[in-house]
Amino acid sequence: MGAVHEDEIEPRVRQLRKHVLGASDVEGHTRVVDSAGSARLANSALLVGVGRHRLMLRTGRGEDERARTCSRLQRAHSSLYVLLEPAESLPSQPPELLAAVEARRRAAQRLREGTGHERIIARIPKRRALITGVGGQDGSFLAELLLSQGYEVAGIVRRQPSVYASNLGAVLERIELVDADLLDRPSLNRALEETRPHEVFNLAAPSFVPRSWDEPVLTAEFAAVGVTSLLEAIRAVDPDIRFYQASSSEIFGRPLETPQTEETPLSPVTPYGVAKAYGHFIAHSYRDRYGLFACCGILYNHESIRRPLDFLPRKVARAAAAISLGLESTLRLGDLDARRDWGYAPDYVRAMWLMLQQDEPQDYIVASGESRSVRDLVACAFARVGLEFEPHVVSDPAFRRGVAELHDLVGDPNRAREVLGWTPSVAFEELVGILVDAELQSLSHGQAASSA
Repeated sequence: MGAVHEDEIEPRVRQLRKHVLGASDVEGHTRVVDSAGSARLANSALLVGVGRHRLMLRTGRGEDERARTCSRLQRAHSSLYVLLEPAESLPSQPPELLAAVEARRRAAQRLREGTGHERIIARIPKRRALITGVGGQDGSFLAELLLSQGYEVAGIVRRQPSVYASNLGAVLERIELVDADLLDRPSLNRALEETRPHEVFNLAAPSFVPRSWDEPVLTAEFAAVGVTSLLEAIRAVDPDIRFYQASSSEIFGRPLETPQTEETPLSPVTPYGVAKAYGHFIAHSYRDRYGLFACCGILYNHESIRRPLDFLPRKVARAAAAISLGLESTLRLGDLDARRDWGYAPDYVRAMWLMLQQDEPQDYIVASGESRSVRDLVACAFARVGLEFEPHVVSDPAFRRGVAELHDLVGDPNRAREVLGWTPSVAFEELVGILVDAELQSLSHGQAASSA
């Protein structure tokens, strides 16, 4: 490794620090009790640039000082960091950086231990997140995940809190519920000003695709106009907020390629898909024009017991359980050859969170990468209760989606796997088993209660 003369270290430190941090940030974000401590802190700020997330960072208002260039703007993102020993050097690091880090190692150690004065204390504030659609399947799982990560969580609601008790359960008392409406800009501004979130997850939209034909205007208002309204509120109140937009595989409609990637052209065929495509594009527009940190998660079908019963996997699981208990005899479905890419909802909300922890905003396909037919779903569910499905399942034309039926939606999750380190933890057969077992337990308890 090339040597660096001691006289060269200080100029290099100043030059690198100028790009990494900026001297004014040190004074603005750390409580320092004496000038000597301030000098040591300013010098050791260099350590920010080496071995990311493993060295010294201060927090004040939760902001880390890693600058990110995005569409002509310098941006910073809030993260939790503490003062640590410098990490092991990497072979790719330049010799001058290694030498400078070594020169600051002892200063960083003294800073941690104190030198006879009051110790410098870095307060690490909690991260704050605001979730629209917090009472739905995804919103409730996301709220639980964020709470487990130490976040303060707020959720936008339009109804009484008791409506959300079934999904939010025990965490309802730990969430701040804010009354606001995606179509009412002033209420969104107030919600952002009151909660001051670092991250906003927009999950609110009608999600039952067939119903979007019955209420196309309402669907467009919430899934398209509502996204724009929320982005405008973020731009007005705090452009540093990181924004997640819930896109959907329905934006691909009849795809031009299978499997779909983040670059596959959009071709929606339902009012829901068209509205989601608008939300997808408007998030891109605000990211490009205003430099907002906006990510779109293109999520394929993801299920749990928190889905309403009119969603197919839950409907099939409930019917299989009920038929096995002698409570029902027949299950009516549409096209048994229709295909979907199904996953488990808690896995997918984990991907949402990971997207907003990255250095740069991107869009991500979140999917299992496997195409399964409705017939596969039904066979697996009935096998779980020890039954053949054929005597009990009827294909009814009334339940078919007709020309809107989609057969080729299957996602390629490679980017999420490589960039986010995300992989689904629950496979298709396990997902179906989770749904059926939950329905068996629920129906069995209902039987026991009615006979008591």
